[in-house]
Amino acid sequence: MNLPIQSLCADMIKEALPQIQAKLEPLGVKFINVVHDELVFECKEEQVEEVCTFVKTTMEKVGSKYLKHIPCVVDVKSSDYWQK
Repeated sequence: MNLPIQSLCADMIKEALPQIQAKLEPLGVKFINVVHDELVFECKEEQVEEVCTFVKTTMEKVGSKYLKHIPCVVDVKSSDYWQK
């Protein structure tokens, strides 16, 4: 039952990731990993807000192409985990 949802998330990530990397890579933001439906990036502390906003906006835009009648809401979280 979950296969269509998981497949859709994978398609959305495959479409959004090149757009995200094209914008963020020149800024020095590193793409670290993808875990199921999560993207993990590493950036400078002063870039966090810009990166979070861009990733959220891009993912929601791509998601709205696939989910015509359902809102696509993306949650973005940041952490200073690596500094600890």
